[in-house]
Amino acid sequence: MNLTELGRQWGQNSARTASATANYWWIKYEEFVGLKEVREAQMKVTEAEKAFMGRLKEVRDRLDRVSREEAHYLELATLEHKLLQEERRLRTAYENAEGAERERFSLFSAAGGVRESHDKERTRGRAHKKLVPHRLYNGSPDWRHGLHLHQQSPPPGTEEPATGGPEGASEPAGKP
Repeated sequence: MNLTELGRQWGQNSARTASATANYWWIKYEEFVGLKEVREAQMKVTEAEKAFMGRLKEVRDRLDRVSREEAHYLELATLEHKLLQEERRLRTAYENAEGAERERFSLFSAAGGVRESHDKERTRGRAHKKLVPHRLYNGSPDWRHGLHLHQQSPPPGTEEPATGGPEGASEPAGKP
């Protein structure tokens, strides 16, 4: 086995491992924020809608094949009528629930709940961004060695004072 083939295999294995890890954490994220439940509910609604529409289509097809003079026609027409009433009842319930959700969201927004929630999330994100580099750069030597971190020069205007140390950390003049 030559180095090129070994490198290719290592790259493929690394990609598979990274993909599996990303998928695992994506699933965990979806579970945490509730996307999994939302997706399951959407699938249930879609399946129920398909079943309902299939049943309605079946009744209408049978109505088309039956003569209006037959007694069976009246039974099928009544069944179709009941299905259409059920559809209207479900659609109204859905629209009412959707309107109530919109109204609650508006009240929540007006009360500052959404803004507060977004502000808290932003603050949490900033704190996380500050903590993660701190842990990586100040962690054990094994972490720094494995990551091959290179220090960059600080941006202009943020250099440490010439007193020899961070601001406020220098010793008073005259004391060793």
